[in-house]
Amino acid sequence: MKKKTGLVIFIIFMVIMCFLKTRECDEIYIDFNAIKVYAENKDTSQGVISIKAKDITGENGHFATSSSYDIPRGKYEIAVEYETDEDLIMVIKDGELDNSGYVLTADKQKEVIAFESYSEINDFKLEFYGKDSGSITLKNVDIRSDSLLYTDHIWFTLLLIAMAIFCLYYYRDKKPDPEVLICLVAVLVCSYPLFDTGLIRGHDTIFHMMRVEGIKDALRSGQFPAVIYPEDAYKHGYLGTLYPNLFLYIPALMRLAGISALNTYRASFVIVSICSFISAYYMGSVIVGNRKGAIISAVLFTLAPFRIIDMYYRSTLGETIALIFFPLVIAGLYNITVGNRNWLPLFIGMSGLIESHILSAIFGGIVCFAVCLVFIVKLFKEKRIIELIKAAVFSLVCNLGFFVPFFYYRAQDLQLDDTIRRFNPANEALPLADIFKSLPELLTDKDDSLLRNDMVPVLGIVGLACLILMVVYLIYSKEEKDRKVFAGTLFTVSILFIYVASTLFPWRTAEKIEPLFYQLVLLEHPWRLFGVVIVVGALGTALSLEKTSWFKMNQTVTGVGLLALLIIALVPQMDIYMNRPVNIKETTGNTAYSYNVDYMPHNFKNMDTLKEDVTYTADDGVQVDKYVKNGLSVSFEYKGAGSVRIPLLYYRGYYARNERGEALNIRESDIGTVEILLPAYSESGSVTVGFEQPLITYIALIISLIGVVIVSYISFSNRASAAGKQKKKAE
Repeated sequence: MKKKTGLVIFIIFMVIMCFLKTRECDEIYIDFNAIKVYAENKDTSQGVISIKAKDITGENGHFATSSSYDIPRGKYEIAVEYETDEDLIMVIKDGELDNSGYVLTADKQKEVIAFESYSEINDFKLEFYGKDSGSITLKNVDIRSDSLLYTDHIWFTLLLIAMAIFCLYYYRDKKPDPEVLICLVAVLVCSYPLFDTGLIRGHDTIFHMMRVEGIKDALRSGQFPAVIYPEDAYKHGYLGTLYPNLFLYIPALMRLAGISALNTYRASFVIVSICSFISAYYMGSVIVGNRKGAIISAVLFTLAPFRIIDMYYRSTLGETIALIFFPLVIAGLYNITVGNRNWLPLFIGMSGLIESHILSAIFGGIVCFAVCLVFIVKLFKEKRIIELIKAAVFSLVCNLGFFVPFFYYRAQDLQLDDTIRRFNPANEALPLADIFKSLPELLTDKDDSLLRNDMVPVLGIVGLACLILMVVYLIYSKEEKDRKVFAGTLFTVSILFIYVASTLFPWRTAEKIEPLFYQLVLLEHPWRLFGVVIVVGALGTALSLEKTSWFKMNQTVTGVGLLALLIIALVPQMDIYMNRPVNIKETTGNTAYSYNVDYMPHNFKNMDTLKEDVTYTADDGVQVDKYVKNGLSVSFEYKGAGSVRIPLLYYRGYYARNERGEALNIRESDIGTVEILLPAYSESGSVTVGFEQPLITYIALIISLIGVVIVSYISFSNRASAAGKQKKKAE
């Protein structure tokens, strides 16, 4: 009864706090410290911006620009307090594009301007322009919405209440399992930098936030699956299907629910850490065979320095998600080659890699090849090859929904062929000393440009200790042969991966062997191979501590030593991260503009070209009227013959039809956009342009869903059968 009373009090408290927080969530206060002022002799000492018009240095009287904000669609009031001798102009910007302009008259000291956005603006800015005489003072600028800007606090409150109710009733008669508490501690430890007021912009933060925004925008426009991100590339639409995005539908749905881009991204990393613990725990329970081994594997993997650096400094959401599935691949391989023949973990692991990061899937394939090659005789002799084939076939079938559109759009001539080899892996190889540093020297430099350009993940002293412990296991344990051979194979692959990522590998010689180097260059950064190494290291450590007699007697000492090494490695890394200036806050915009040219059409020049290409461009002699663009759809009327270029990047799937529904020819323009060839036989007419995916992509998606249903049925059948056998044994 006391517990229920406490729960009720907690719920009431959270609801009240949520209501009070709601009062703060419909307004953006423009931070004057973050406003860029283009003027000499500016005065900001009184908390206002005061300048002389003659001192303005911006073009056309441009004297101030606000920070970038992310605002949902809706109605707004912009309140500006000012003093001026001459009228001012305030321009609302959508990225680099003008949205609308308003006059701030000199005879007033405050203007309240009504503004309505019919779509989300991910890069909302205010620009201010003055005349060439008099003085100007900006006192305050507020943006108030008629609804909540973000619903983060509401969903967070509901989550806490749901967790409280679950814990009260699920654990009413028992104590929480130690695994649950350890998981929570491990996730909290590796997530505490996320509890800051914002995020630091890592290597790929903006790119992956853009991907989430793109999927959200595509879903909102009715496009499923999300192939073209309609609002990206200055509303020209950017191809998103060549980078696996299945798991990004989760944060995209969070964005559709009104959660801010910042907290969506932070929540994604928390979810990834929880799933990483669970997958590594499963691997340990399968291969080590007990709870202690499973916990050791899970903690070491979740807190691995490489994973932490990958998550924060590199901010590679795709690769970080892929790390979840390496333990499942290894557990599945163990089942097929040594254990109970259960192929489902291997299927889930490889499918997860395919749907999160293609290069990681290739690494997983290399591990599979090495292990299966070592056990090839056993696979055929004991007919285990059948399970391997099942895993391979279902991995192919259930991921056709990704493979078919991938190869369909990959067949188009894109800049990917040129840019994919922009990095020379020979220049990215590391000395062994750097690989095992726990705190790379560059981390101590607070210049963010060094962080973005030169920061690399490392294995750290913890990684070295884990590999040494695995050697001890291989030499001194009295385990059955097959399990040691399996562990030895993984260890050998890990050492080879470290060798390839190091300067010991003959990279300069490899550069001269063109066919070989042409494949190696796909790595871009050889240290990406460490994703496999940290999984093997965590597993090897668990095996050593649990299956080697000396360590089994001294587990406490060894465990405390490893924990100390983890703390030495992680705390400085995360503290230095938190001490850097925050780039992305809850209302921060600029999250939906990609400057990555990988998936741009062949004729694409640069992003500046797209900034200028905001409407149609018609040939001489062609008159365009009633031009309307809505996302990926364009319509207009025309007179004359020739061609019309419209602001949509040219990808396969676009169509143009006239008023009679007849298909018109389209081609890639000289800047990589869609160009429609008007029929010479018609002096006038109307054109509708749209985007549709080929039928084969929907067929592939349906086949994939059928495959998932079949695998799910097999999984439940196997569980039911195992439960039945266990029940009979008990009887």
